Amino acid sequence: LKQLPIIIPKKKDYFINKVENILEKKKNNIDTSHEEEMLDVLIFRLYNLKYEWAKYINDGMPISKEEYDNLDIC
Repeated sequence: LKQLPIIIPKKKDYFINKVENILEKKKNNIDTSHEEEMLDVLIFRLYNLKYEWAKYINDGMPISKEEYDNLDIC
């Protein structure tokens, strides 16, 4: 199998902050399911998945196609 390329976004601090926020909330037993779903969405966009494929992977997609297409993550 071909290996998935590792993409480092130009806004990597944005991703780091999201993950650190999730970890901090988890330490305090705060539900992070929404933040984790949104992080998944950002990663889908980072890898240029079309909305239809992202929705296939995550049937409970938390945002619309228009919102997804307008996400600026790079």
